[in-house]
Amino acid sequence: MRRDEVRALGAVTGDAVSGGAARVEELHRAIARRAFDASGPGATPVRVAHDVIAGRVYATVRAVSRAAGRLAGAALAATRPANAPGITTNPRGNALVGAINGAFGDTLHLRHHALSPDLAVRVGGRDIDLERDAIAAAFPVAGPRLVVLVHGLGETEHSWNRRAHAHGRELPASYGTLLEEDLGLSPVTLRFNSGRHISENGEELARLLGDLVAAWPVPVESLALVGHSVGGMVIRSALHHGQLGEAGWLARVADVVCLGSPFLGAPLERAAHRVSWALSKVPETAPIAKVANLRAAGVKDLRYGALLREDWDAIDPDALGRDTAGDVHHLTSAQHFCVSSNLGATERHLLGRLLGDVLVPASSATGSGRSARRTPLAFDGTAHLPGLSHFDLLNHPTVYAQMRAWLAPRPHRPSA
Repeated sequence: MRRDEVRALGAVTGDAVSGGAARVEELHRAIARRAFDASGPGATPVRVAHDVIAGRVYATVRAVSRAAGRLAGAALAATRPANAPGITTNPRGNALVGAINGAFGDTLHLRHHALSPDLAVRVGGRDIDLERDAIAAAFPVAGPRLVVLVHGLGETEHSWNRRAHAHGRELPASYGTLLEEDLGLSPVTLRFNSGRHISENGEELARLLGDLVAAWPVPVESLALVGHSVGGMVIRSALHHGQLGEAGWLARVADVVCLGSPFLGAPLERAAHRVSWALSKVPETAPIAKVANLRAAGVKDLRYGALLREDWDAIDPDALGRDTAGDVHHLTSAQHFCVSSNLGATERHLLGRLLGDVLVPASSATGSGRSARRTPLAFDGTAHLPGLSHFDLLNHPTVYAQMRAWLAPRPHRPSA
């Protein structure tokens, strides 16, 4: 781990302990308040003394926790060599950072940026500068047709290698590897902080795609964009921002494939929101609601499928309200495809109808469910694959076979 990462981890640990102490204090005060209220005015002297002592104790615990975390982080950082590799240079460290960012990425981005990855092209566990020489060195056999793979919530570029042996080939194979072997596409994998707002990541992806096309060693003839879960929503947001800015790279987008993307929201997030709102209305459980509401902005965007800055700017994300997510139209010059799945053995199996793929129901992935808005999701091709979970979509032979058929060369494919 780099020194700045060690310091950030120490600060995060201290903040977590301090925050836990604050929630315990709130719970303590809520219970004590109810007891003192029941005791009447005669308990006022004891109540005052209790509040003063408890306040000082908890304030000390919070301050000491924060200081101890930062001091420990600084001490450990001093023992690290100046050229120590980053935590994300190995798959396990990358997975840890991906999971933490999926849960609390917006907070990390603002307060502990060393643990918040910037949106970047990744090769061999490192970020690649979007300059022609750096891209040429990282992609020595760069071709004119690219496939850009965008991971989902709490994931990283390594998530595409999940159960890579399932394809039955001698070497581990991800979708990118297979598409390069079978269709000649040059695979580009990204990493980003999935806990930030989807619209923020979409804006950054739009800029990155422009820089990538400009720096690619050979003229880019076509772009295929593949997103898993939130990744598909980030792609859709990027296309929207690209259209607003009349970006040149849009003319090269030939195909968009979304794998289990909750375009109409995720029932699990809506349920978590309702529970935390209810808990916030009772003094004794309000601290629990505060902990529950710490989940990242990117998670809360999944409540109704928010893709635009207007969907969350100046809106209380923890208030109980209706669907305010706006519509985002498809890029009409590209072909759009989606894959949905469910746990049941058939499409109409009761388990699959109740739970979907665990996280996303087919109606949300295809944009065909009930919604307060009419989301224009006119897919050129859809595939529903029973018996697969949400994370099976990251790497599965059946999914790949469908994707390969969709991405096969077509005469009308755009050119540079």
